[in-house]
Amino acid sequence: MDFSENYLTKYAEEIQAFHFGGSRQQISLHTVVTYTKEDPSGEVKTTCYCSMSQNLSHSPPAIWAHLQPILNKLPSEVEILHFWSDGPVTQYRNKYMFYFLVTHLIEFYPAITHFTWNYHEAGHGKGAPDGVGAVCKRSADRLVGSGNDISSLNDLSEAIQKTCPNINVYLIDDMNILEKEALLATAKEQIKTFPVLCVHQVSWNIENPNKLKMKSLSCFCNENTCDHFKIGVMIYSSYKNLVSALRMFTDRIQSLKREFF
Repeated sequence: MDFSENYLTKYAEEIQAFHFGGSRQQISLHTVVTYTKEDPSGEVKTTCYCSMSQNLSHSPPAIWAHLQPILNKLPSEVEILHFWSDGPVTQYRNKYMFYFLVTHLIEFYPAITHFTWNYHEAGHGKGAPDGVGAVCKRSADRLVGSGNDISSLNDLSEAIQKTCPNINVYLIDDMNILEKEALLATAKEQIKTFPVLCVHQVSWNIENPNKLKMKSLSCFCNENTCDHFKIGVMIYSSYKNLVSALRMFTDRIQSLKREFF
């Protein structure tokens, strides 16, 4: 998943002053590609999504608002889930995203037993969602070039649905984002800060539902017991009613018993 560059609304015919200096409306695009294993054949199914909003926020509540229709689309019987994204600390890799993961992901998938969130290095690994965003914007620009106006969020949505039938399009309004912000506000002051730049994978397992395991590299050798590249553990008061993060420690300097907080 990734945020695509904001789309600027366009008209088929524009006066010179607007073309070069007009204040165009921006539309935020969040693109996701999912890979699901079909039963009983085991075939991998690929599905593309693009959620769009007039709200330009890329904050954790906005990300979860963009993800909600996609999480609802996936089968509720999902047991194992792996997320892949880049790692900006203002978007996907921060204590608030971890809060949403531990407290709200299970609401979508009651049967989930294991999940990971994996962070690519800058400029790596995002070809598929970037391609979805490029196709959406190029298709919209092609319609503008053929005499159509795209002056609003609804115009862009209709254009993409018309020209890209294999991309699932969702509209996210301000209320969706405000609802997520309200959920975060109830515990925001109690969620403690900790270093995240060294974290490239967070791992959760139903056997320890109040713990998030932090790793410097992604590893999938054993979903229950793998401790490869582990650098610490976030211990929460409850995985359903999180109010605070109790502790994070680094295993590699455990002999020094150094704690981040």
